[in-house]
Order: sequence, then structure tokens, then C-alpha cells
Amino acid sequence: MKIDDFTRRFNELVGDNRMEFSFKTLIPYTTVTNVQKGTEPRLSVLLSVLQSYPELSAEWLLRGIEPKYINEGQEKEESQEVKSLKAELEQLKGKYNLLKEMYDDKCAELAVQTPHVAYVLHKDKSGGEK
Repeated sequence: MKIDDFTRRFNELVGDNRMEFSFKTLIPYTTVTNVQKGTEPRLSVLLSVLQSYPELSAEWLLRGIEPKYINEGQEKEESQEVKSLKAELEQLKGKYNLLKEMYDDKCAELAVQTPHVAYVLHKDKSGGEK
């Protein structure tokens, strides 16, 4: 672990409010300050950070390996999959509406040509007599 790179990532995580970070992680304020200045952190400090930020990737914090947050890349893939499924659903809705319209037209045509058959179709479709 290169300490300069780690310090940069640690500072990014701490942000502008060192006191809030200290409170959230239960790491003493002076320890946070020392780590921000480049002091190599103890294992207990690293564990406190990772326990306080369960969504944070240990690989990112310790080695700089993306993604910064666990499952960050998967969310984008799922989002893309959801978009694809929504587009497919819209296509299917369009096909359904077209087939329904064709069916209704055919029923109307049959009603004119053969009133008895249209009556039976209407009765079956509605579940009873009208």
C-alpha cells in the first residue's frame, strides 16, 4: 500500500468534515488528522472505516482498485438490463394492441357476415350472455 495514494483516498473519504468522520467511525479526531497528514494507519483504524462504511470497497481504500463502492458496476449493468426489458415490454404491448385490434376487426366483420357466430364468440368472450 503506497501511503501517499492511500492518504489521498482517505482524505477523499473524510471530506471537509473531519469531526463528523471521527464521530461516525469512532476514530479519535487526532488519529484522523494524523492519517490525513500521511501517517500509516493501524489495522483498527482501517477496520473502523470499513465497518462504518459497509458499502465502501476495501480494495479501493487500500489499493485504489475501482469501483469505490461495492456493487457499483453491477448497478449500472442491472440498470441497462432494466432499460432493455422495459423497451421489450413496450414492443410487446404494441404487438398486443395490434393483435387485439385485428381480432376486434375480425369479430366485427364476422358479426356482419354471420350474426349467429358473432353472438357465440361474444358470449364466450364475455363469459355469459349479454
